[in-house]
Amino acid sequence: MTVLLSGLWCTELGRRASETAGITHAALLVRKFPDGELYVRIPVDVSGQDVVILTCAGRRPNDGLIEALLAASTAKRLGAREVVLAMPYLPYARQDSEFQRGEAISLTVVSRQLEAAGIDSLITVDLHLHRVGDPSAVFNVSVH
Repeated sequence: MTVLLSGLWCTELGRRASETAGITHAALLVRKFPDGELYVRIPVDVSGQDVVILTCAGRRPNDGLIEALLAASTAKRLGAREVVLAMPYLPYARQDSEFQRGEAISLTVVSRQLEAAGIDSLITVDLHLHRVGDPSAVFNVSVH
């Protein structure tokens, strides 16, 4: 069975996508602590299930990324069989190489964090891989 978990900024999109696909939908419970940190909770049982996490990070890239990392890690800890991250806009993908000495290569950092959180595959729209070309040069998970 597959469960689609939608993030704070794309609950309606998640609901419609799950209806179209004929799969279970649940909205992640997301709120902010007083200091601005995110609280993320998965409100359904995901043990032994395939989980798709839909996160929309276009307007709030930092929050969207943290939401995805926390949701993926939690799904894996709760026993999800496979975790797919569907993130139409992947934050920090623009900096895929060092142009000037000392610049962060943010895409590499983000890809490693997603893998560490337990993402098995990533679905996105545009990775901005103008210089790298092949996603497997940056990601150790399948990218669609």
